[in-house]
Amino acid sequence: MQHHFTEEEDYVLPPLGILPLLASGKLPEQRKEIIQLCEKLKSQLSHLSAEHQLIKAFVIELVQVSTNENHPAIIEFEKELQKHANTEEEVFFPTAILIGEYLKLKSL
Repeated sequence: MQHHFTEEEDYVLPPLGILPLLASGKLPEQRKEIIQLCEKLKSQLSHLSAEHQLIKAFVIELVQVSTNENHPAIIEFEKELQKHANTEEEVFFPTAILIGEYLKLKSL
């Protein structure tokens, strides 16, 4: 999971971090770098989704064991992790890509 989190920190979070600036009508000085990160995200979407599926498979195994051994905290962890993955796939990733597309248009 650490590798996956590092990838997200490297090229998903930086574009999202400029949302307040964009919302105020300003453009970041590092437009080219942000656009490159967004392009990398677009090229890595299937990879990130595959990692989510792999993580989910490991967590399902963990939930099965925790159910047998009565560890409800693990079951709650799985639910929260699934919500997190859904939010990334449905909100964070598309928003970061849109930021890149917006910056490309504004740079013309």
